Formats: sequence, C-alpha cells, structure tokens
Amino acid sequence: MISLIESSASSGSSGPSPYTFDYADQINQYTVNLITVGVPFTVATQPIITTEYSVLKITDASKCATTINGVNGTITVLTPIPLSISPDTSICLNSSAQLKVSGGTNYQWSPAALLDNPNIANPLASPITNTKFFVSGMDVNNCAARDSVLVTVVPKPVFNAPTANPVCKGQSLTLNGNNGNKTIYSWLPTAGLDNPASSSPMATPGANTFYQLTVSDANCSQSDSVFDLSVVVKPVPILQTQKSNDIDCATPTSRLTVSGANTYTWSPAAGLNDSAVASPVASLRTTTLFTVLGMGVNGCQGSDTITVNVGKTGQNAFSLPNAFSPNNDNINDCFGVRSWGSVTLIDFSIYNRWGQRVFETTNPSVCWDGRLNGVAQDQGNFVYIIKATSFCGNVERKGNLLLIR
Repeated sequence: MISLIESSASSGSSGPSPYTFDYADQINQYTVNLITVGVPFTVATQPIITTEYSVLKITDASKCATTINGVNGTITVLTPIPLSISPDTSICLNSSAQLKVSGGTNYQWSPAALLDNPNIANPLASPITNTKFFVSGMDVNNCAARDSVLVTVVPKPVFNAPTANPVCKGQSLTLNGNNGNKTIYSWLPTAGLDNPASSSPMATPGANTFYQLTVSDANCSQSDSVFDLSVVVKPVPILQTQKSNDIDCATPTSRLTVSGANTYTWSPAAGLNDSAVASPVASLRTTTLFTVLGMGVNGCQGSDTITVNVGKTGQNAFSLPNAFSPNNDNINDCFGVRSWGSVTLIDFSIYNRWGQRVFETTNPSVCWDGRLNGVAQDQGNFVYIIKATSFCGNVERKGNLLLIR
C-alpha cells in the first residue's frame, strides 16, 4: 500500500476528489483512479525489493491536472525473520508432545483440534497418526512468518509370544523371549532363572512350571504385553544295573545288565563285547568302574555305575568244546576263545587231517566258521593249537575238533 496522495495534493491540485494519480518506479509508469486524500492504495506491481516511487501528476474530478516534481514515496520490503520452532519429534501412541515456538507474536497453530491451545507458544499436541503442525505469527517487524514441525506417532508394537522346549529333570534350558534385544523383559517366577530381565534367561525348573513374561517397548513403556509360558519337565529314566559276577581266574567274564531305559551306552567301551546293548559281556584284566547312560523314549537320559572287580583267585580250565555245528542256528556256530575273557592270543590255528591250516588268528574275538577262503569245509575231524597269555598266566591248548554239518 502507498499513501502519497495527501502530500501530493497539497503540493498541486486542490480540486474536487476523487483524483487520478500518476506515478512511476525506475522502470514503469502507472495510473490509478478514484483516489481519495489520506486513503492508501495498492501499487500496481508488488515490489520484491525496497522501491522508490516518483509522483508524476494528479488530476482532480474536474479533469484539472497538476504536474508534480520532486515528490517521492518509498516502499521498504522487509524479509520475514524465521520463527524458532521445536524440532521434529516422535511420540508413543496415546501420548503427547510439547511443541514450542519463539521469535514472534500472535501465534496460530493448526490443526487446532489436536492441540490443547492453538493460540499459545507452547501447546500440547496429541495426534493419533503422523501429523505436521503448522504455526504462523508476526515477527519483530510485524511481518507474517510460518513454520512447521512433524510429530510421528510410533505405533503400538505387536509382540511375539515366548517359546521354550520341554526339558529333562535336573537339566537347564534357555527361555526365548522372542522379541529381540531392544525390548524390556520381566520373567516370573524368578526362582531358577539366571537373569529374570534377560531376553533369553537360563532356567532350571524342578517341575512343570508356568512362567509369566511381561514384554515392554524400550521407548514406549506403556506399550506392553503379558504372556504365559508353560515349561514341561520330563522325567529322567531310573536305571538299575547288575553284574553276574566279579572276574577271577575261574570266571574270566562277567555279564552286565541294565534296565529302566530304551537305549544304552556303556563306558569305557574297552573290555565289552558291545557297549550299546543292555547286557554286554565284560572281559577284563583290571578292576573297572563302568558308567551306563540310558535314554528313555521321551529323550531324557539317566545314568548309573557298577564296578566289576578282577582278582587272580580260582583256577580257569580255559576249556573249549570238542565239536561245533556252523548251521546258523546261533547255537555253537563258531569255534573260538571268546569265553576265555581278556587274553592275548599268540597263536590260534586249526588244521585239517592232511595238515593244511584252514584258520589262524591272534584276535580272541574272532572264531572259525567252518570255512576256508569262503568255502564250507566238509564234516570231519580237525586239530587246533592255541597259545595265549592271561592275567592268570600262560595258556596252551591242543586238541581235536569235530565239524558237524
């Protein structure tokens, strides 16, 4: 707006109004009609920089014109001073954000419906979705200024239920909070937990246990969920072990037995004919403590121990049968020294009636099945020679053997 007419009129024409006013800037000349003294009018082109205007002529209502010299008017263009506003922020769902602005007056915030007071410098905003708030006001030069701030609403997190596998009694398991490491955890009951505030505490329950887990967002503590987790404690098999006897020179082997589980593993395996059966045969030279692990059908494992004592008392005949029948009936199918217990074979040879050696070994667990190079030998008499050592002394045996078909 420019108000030069009054001073110009006093310098020139004083005829009746309204007036026609001619003026110019540094480039163009303009005419405006129906001008009244003392009433500002809007210049034809709004200046974007401070501009000086020259008054050229005033014409009154009677068409009397007066040329004006040396009368000027200046429109000063002021740059609005930016408002100082709070930065963009995030809030949790169903909470509020404090907005702040300074550097001006007469503030107006929008959208007003989401503010406790849209006409103050520090309203409280309570959006339920991401919202950009705008504020306008007058700066120190009375120029209009405007700015905005974005309030992002963090959605309520959806938490996952915790998980855990069954556990065998007396063992530990890891509880899985199942919601990452940036979440706050609280487990109950705390008994048997190494860290009730951990996302994955180690638990050692003594019986079936119901755990309660409260999961909270680290940034929005009011956003939490409560879950129940049942941990089943499976029973451990109770093993019962026995031995047929201790070992001495008269009884060179001992049969171990165990019950109470589904599968078994004995250790040490050395000295046993099979360490993965319920009833292995032990052939020992020294007293040995055996440990047996038993796996139940539920996957849980129990254990027990038994000691087989070894002594040099008694007299062992290191006897052998005088006949065998390799007919695959699992009765006397193989001729050997397995029943002798822990011996070291120096020589074990079998000869036919023509003096041909049909079998030899130094492994006491290997026996003759009545074959030579895979060919079944005819029924008849054979001769065996055995030289061995045992913890009871040296052993030498020679005798006749009848192969029965």
